[in-house]
Amino acid sequence: MQKSSKKKEELNWLVNDLRTNCKSTKKTVVYCRNIVSCADLYENICNEIRQGSDLEIRMVAMYQRSTADANKTYLLSKFPCYDTNLRVIFPTIGFGMGVDIPDIERLIHWGAPRGLEQYSQEVEELVETVEYRYLAYIIQVIRFPKFDAKNQYGTSV
Repeated sequence: MQKSSKKKEELNWLVNDLRTNCKSTKKTVVYCRNIVSCADLYENICNEIRQGSDLEIRMVAMYQRSTADANKTYLLSKFPCYDTNLRVIFPTIGFGMGVDIPDIERLIHWGAPRGLEQYSQEVEELVETVEYRYLAYIIQVIRFPKFDAKNQYGTSV
């Protein structure tokens, strides 16, 4: 079994959505498997949309254990609001616990969850209160080697 490489370009549609629709972009949560991918995706999107450092007008945020407490507090107070500028958040698994965000429309898993339990934790915490449609992506395809229709002796099966 071989995992495909995850490329930041796979989120170009999200960058274009943020550039085009700004504050009208659908609220999106992109769950990351680790802090490195979380920070990398966040930095890439911020650079692409030329986001500044002013919290009040920020459209993209990151939430993981290394995020400054002031930023975490701001994010948890603003992201649940309907009229917030925050449209996309890149968290690790710790984000969903006890968070009530009623208008998330897109939930993306950057890489496959470690198991069904982790997936259900990520989804349940956020989706219980969703009022609009729910859409999930798993941005990691597991590729299986081509099946050879010959058995071990070289004859067709």
